[in-house]
Amino acid sequence: MTKDAKIYIAGHKGMVDSMEKLNVAICVAHPIQHEIPLYQELSKINSINLNLLDFSDFGVGSFEADVLKNISYGIPMLEGYKYKILKNISPFKSYKLRFISPGIIKELKKGNFNKVIMYGYNSPTSIFVINYCNKYKIPLYLRGEGESVLPISKTKKVLRKLFLPYIFRRFSCFIAIGKANKDFYIQYGVDPEKIKLVPQTVNDNFFAGYDKNNFDELKKRYGLHNDEIIFVYGSKQRADKRPMDAVKAFCMLDRNSKAKLLMLSDGPLKKECEKYAKLYDENNRIVFTGYIDFSEMRDLFALSDVLLLTSIETIGATLYQALFSGLALLSSDMVPGWMDLIMPGETGFTYPAGDIEALKKNIEVMAN
Repeated sequence: MTKDAKIYIAGHKGMVDSMEKLNVAICVAHPIQHEIPLYQELSKINSINLNLLDFSDFGVGSFEADVLKNISYGIPMLEGYKYKILKNISPFKSYKLRFISPGIIKELKKGNFNKVIMYGYNSPTSIFVINYCNKYKIPLYLRGEGESVLPISKTKKVLRKLFLPYIFRRFSCFIAIGKANKDFYIQYGVDPEKIKLVPQTVNDNFFAGYDKNNFDELKKRYGLHNDEIIFVYGSKQRADKRPMDAVKAFCMLDRNSKAKLLMLSDGPLKKECEKYAKLYDENNRIVFTGYIDFSEMRDLFALSDVLLLTSIETIGATLYQALFSGLALLSSDMVPGWMDLIMPGETGFTYPAGDIEALKKNIEVMAN
């Protein structure tokens, strides 16, 4: 966790040193596995009384995601910090309408908060939070993943131009998770002085705590050899992650290449990817692991060499996890997190999203 994350959320030094605790609420749609360590660290700061207000319990215990059923993250999700899981009454499955929790108002009143930090701004419950904080003049911070890198429709561009300046005026401060995020706020009228850079956090202790004694068993299980360069695809296998790009690129490699690909997790496109690999992966370079828990993912990252991220997505948290695991990074240019992490030729490379030939060439360079 970054030092900046503690300082900006706690406030100015005078506040941190004050004997009176600062009551802080973080309002978020649901517990997020890679954010839990941040909440736990913030809860250790004596000057802060932190409360998580979750709009739902999605992600706690066993849950369903895409085609996956009865899965879990394999780590404690509700330990080491104070939280309240609200009743979600939404009947909708669309993510933007998925969280309607009127009980948030009662919790905000009861908490008597000095500051409120909100993750995202476009759910019905987020509107409740914005209106309440504005009415009672409670400083409201926004922590989102907005960017202007990914392609959007003309209609969405117009709507952003019309509504985002109005929405952003209702926030006191903005917590930017990276360069693309900061530029996004400025583009829509936010004063740069109101933007505090608090990079995407990663539980570095967790990723550094891999079990080296587990390597031999994992290599045996997945057919990995010491002379191979292991590329690991760590995302769900669904359309926006473009898993087939990785599969096709590896099927195109020269027969003498030492590159091998671990396709982690599962998703709607897994069967299609497996079918393609069965037809065209003549050198048996691609291994599908199926869904694995967080601890096994960490160990597989640690024994691998390169993270392969073919996605079109807003931040790419996997990039941060992989860098802490000592991996080089190979990412599409439609994952804005690369701007903060990839120094071409030093920490990794990028390629134009969807360009499989360019992806193949980068794999060959890194494998050699």
